[in-house]
Order: sequence, then structure tokens, then C-alpha cells
Amino acid sequence: MIGGRRRARLRALLAATDVPAIAGPEAFALLTGALMAAGGIISLAALAFPQAPEVHVGALRAMAVAVIVLGVANATVLPRRAGWVHHAIGLGATAYITAAVLLAGGGVASVAYASLFGFIAVDVFLIFAWRAAAAHLAVVLLACVCAFAVLPGASVAQAIVLDGMFLAVSVMTACLSRAAAGAGVDSLTGLLNRRGFDRRLAAAMADAERSSAPLTLALLDLDRFKSVNDTDGHASGDRLLRVTAQAWRERLRPGQVLARFGGDEFAVLLPGCPPEGAEALVAGLRAALPAGRTCSAGLAEWEPGDSASMLVNRADVALYAAKRAGRNRAHRHAGEDGRGRELLRAMAAGEIVVHYQPLIDLQRALHLGLRSAPLAGSVVDPGTVTGAEALVRWQHPTRGLVPPLHFIPYAEERSLITDLGLHVLHSACVAAAGWAPGPDGPRPVAVNVSARELADPGYADRVAQVLGETGLPASSLVVEVTESSTESDDPQLTRSLHALRELGARVAIDDFGTGYSSLSRLSRLPVDVLKVDRSFVRALGTGDRSETIVSAITGLGRALGLLVVAEGIETAEQAEALGRLGCERAQGFLWSRPLPPDEFAGRLGGAAPVSRAAPVGGMASIAG
Repeated sequence: MIGGRRRARLRALLAATDVPAIAGPEAFALLTGALMAAGGIISLAALAFPQAPEVHVGALRAMAVAVIVLGVANATVLPRRAGWVHHAIGLGATAYITAAVLLAGGGVASVAYASLFGFIAVDVFLIFAWRAAAAHLAVVLLACVCAFAVLPGASVAQAIVLDGMFLAVSVMTACLSRAAAGAGVDSLTGLLNRRGFDRRLAAAMADAERSSAPLTLALLDLDRFKSVNDTDGHASGDRLLRVTAQAWRERLRPGQVLARFGGDEFAVLLPGCPPEGAEALVAGLRAALPAGRTCSAGLAEWEPGDSASMLVNRADVALYAAKRAGRNRAHRHAGEDGRGRELLRAMAAGEIVVHYQPLIDLQRALHLGLRSAPLAGSVVDPGTVTGAEALVRWQHPTRGLVPPLHFIPYAEERSLITDLGLHVLHSACVAAAGWAPGPDGPRPVAVNVSARELADPGYADRVAQVLGETGLPASSLVVEVTESSTESDDPQLTRSLHALRELGARVAIDDFGTGYSSLSRLSRLPVDVLKVDRSFVRALGTGDRSETIVSAITGLGRALGLLVVAEGIETAEQAEALGRLGCERAQGFLWSRPLPPDEFAGRLGGAAPVSRAAPVGGMASIAG
């Protein structure tokens, strides 16, 4: 039984990696065209030297020029041709080299031209599936032997040596290219994994943009899959995933891509398929599930200007809508409306800006008697500022500075939050990298993130990429997530937080005390900071139980070794009360409103951050 499972997995893996990682019309055009042009240039260079009398120099030069022209033309013509044209090009190249070997007269020149067959041996195993590539190689080996057999002064032994070299090169090329493809394959189902799918998605979007052809993405999630693992064991869950993958693979046409996104979630990429056709295909996939099993599906159509993350997020929004509606159904995203396009335009135009509200060492500030804005006047020591929270604003050309509550919820609802979040995270890291250090060392920046970003398996990787691009140490980044977000049942959220901790970043729970399962969540979440919700701060001194709650939170923080931060402080009385209760850090209008990056950096005594273009396309969200 175990041997059968292993053989099934091996067959699936071989099927998935039959076509190498770089295969595709555009890759074929570029690679084949480059090799053809290189062969022509090499031929011209060799013919510039004196040749033996039997070498047909004029004909070979004409052929070399022709193949260079054809090679350059391939890059612009081939991507839009049918698959059989690619095979015809390969056979044509074999015929060209065979003719060159014959025209070279049979001496050393023929052996040199025959070595160009190696280009074909490499090309076909990088582009074609196993059987097609082997067929092309067989034609090459046969052509080489036949050419040397009819040439005077040449021997079949020479052809055998060359054929052996071509065979060895092709086998190594095939193994290496398939190994590279295997990195993008899910070992359980034999389907593409998220990495492999992202590569295909990028290529499909480039084709759609060039040809204006429709492109639809569908995300499918097995309903109540967790109960299968819990009730019948993980072996049953794995078996269900393999059966589902096989059933769905058989229903797709060539060019359509099926991938396992992670867990029990699958993705289907449908190039050239309009939304109506995609809905019918997804209905067929749902009907092909094993008896008694159902799934939810979300569909989104690619729109001009979309990034890959935007398309995936729209499909994800549609999938969540299907789940909220009761599962066992498909939902199609309606696309972006005018408001969404305006927000995209604002990001591209640089209207989305980030301001910074200082984080205060409360005990030090109270000890020094600093109760009024430390960044607004000279009577207060900026040394009490230990960091800042990044807060996004929309600098609208007609409406002025738009607060985040007017567009962040919309961005989350319409799947724009990933691109908006990356823009904010990048800006915040650039700014923090230029801040002057405080008395206790570098001042960190806190960036808020929504549960939707944390649910993305690639979230931590993109954080690491931004940190590398901006030069900000991971220890200077605090990722804030609201307590209500941590109540999600998605295990990926916890995995993302752990991955951030492994990078060296810290994790803060925002609005702490407003959720329903604080203690149980704290026991399994990698938390460094608790932020007391402003509602408790606002009620201090009013006679209700807020002071008791804040005292309990600070005590809990001390017991767990966590930093406690109070937000929304507007009066000196609130600051004093929090100080008595043992709160360590604070922020609020008592000290400063959020400040533009250059003003905040200047008040700290450091240089303004270096202006760098923040990329738009995937990550954290900021609110406040």
C-alpha cells in the first residue's frame, strides 16, 4: 500500500514536471531565437578565416545571415504562433545545421558545424515535454550520423562521438530543468505549488496584456476539510486532496493551470476564458468532487493595470463571500468600481502618504515632568520618544488630507489592501531607517496589518524583501495586528506571525481588551507588545471599571514579559493614571498628532528620510 502511494506520487510529480519550469511560447521564442542568432554569428566569425577548398563559403555565409535574421524575428513572431510551429522551427534548425555540415566538405569544418547540433539538444529539453524533446533529439542524432556517412573524408565514428556528447548534454539539461521545475511542485498532489503558480500567473498576465485576451482566476476551497483531518486522520485528508487534484486535472484543457495554493485551497488559471465560461468550468470542477464533498469558489477576471496580488486578492474576496453565504457555492468578483480606480490612481500618483505618531517612554516623561507636546516645542526632551506608529493618509487633490477610516475599510473589502499595505510598509521602513537613534538605541516603527495580509503564505517573505530593500533591521519593525483579527480560525495567520518573529520583527496586539478570547490567544500567539485600547484610556477617572481593566492588562503584561502601550492619551490626568498603573509606553494627542516624515525626523534631530519610490504590489495595511 505504501509502495503504491509512493509510485502514485512519483507519477504525479513526473507528469507535473514533464514540461520544464521555463517552458512557454515566449520563452521558446527568446531562447530559440537567441541560439539561432548565436549560431549564425559563430558561423560568420569562423568563415572570416581562410577555409579549405571544399568548403562552400558563399553558401554558408548566406545561410548564416539568413539564420541571424530568423533568430531575431522569432522573438516577436513566435509567441503568437501555434505549438506545431515551434516544432517546425526545431526541425528546420536541424535541417539547417545538416546542410551546413554537408556544405563544409567533410573535414574539420564539418565537425565544427556539427557541434551546433548541441544548441538544439539544449533547446528542446528546456522547452518541450519529455517525449517531444526525445523525438527532436533522435532526429538530431540520426541527421548527424547520416551527414557524416555520406561525406567524403568523414567517418561515422566522428558522428558517434558527437552524438554521445549531444546525448549527455541533453540528459543533464533535462534533469537540471526538471529539478528546477520540481521546486514549484506540490509533492503531495503533483500540482504546481504557490511558487510555481505565481510564475505561470505572471506569464499569463503578460500574455493577456499583450493580446487583450480574457484571463480568469478561480480559487477553490474544500468545505469543512478540517473535520476530515480531525475525524478520519491526516492520511484521509491527504487522500482526499490527491483524489480531488486528479479529478480536477482531468477536466482541464491544455493551457489551463491547476495548482495547490496551500492546505485545502486550489487555484485554477484560465487564459482566454471569459467569466461565463470560467463559471461553467468551475461548476464542473465542483461537481467532480468525491461523493459527499463540497467546495466554495471565488472567481475574478484580470483587468488592465492589475498586479498579480490584486487579481489573487479579488478572487480571495470572492471566495470569502461564497463561504459567508453558506459555502458550497461560487461567487464572482464584480471588479473594481470608480472608487477603486481612484484609489489605484492615488497610489500611482503618490497621494497616499504616511505620517508618524511618536511613541513615548511614559515613565521617563512623567519623571521629567514632560506632559505637553515633546515634538512641538522646545521645553520637552525628544529623548522620551522611543519610536513611532506609521499611520496612512490620503492627500487628496481636492478633499485635502483624508483619514484612513474613509478608505482603509473599502480597500480591504475590494482587495486593494495588499498593494496599499506594501506602499505603506515600504515608506515606513525608508523613514525609520533615517531616524536618529534615541537614548535606548534605534527607534522602531510600528506598522498595522490586517488578517487578510497575514493569511497570505508569502507575507513574511515580502516583509523580508522590503527590509532588505530599505536597509531597516528587522528588530526595528513592529507589526501590529488587532485582537479581533487574531480570532480567525485560519492557521496561516499564526504561521505568518511566527515567521515574522523568526525574521527578528516584533508583534504587537492592537486594541487589546476588546476581543473575546484574549488569554487563550496569548497562550499560542508570538506576542511582544500589548496595546491598551483607547476606549479604556478615555474612561479613566470616570468612575467605571476601566482603571481596574488597565491595571489587569499591565499586570498581565509584566507577568508574561510583554511591553504594554496605551494609545489615545489626550490629557495629563490620563497620563498620570497610566503611569501609576505601571504602563510603560504611551501615544496620543497629548504629545503629538501624527507628523509628516520629514517633520518627524527633523524633530528627532536626524536627517529626513531618503526619497525612494515605494513599489505598489503586495502587503501590510495601516490604519489609525
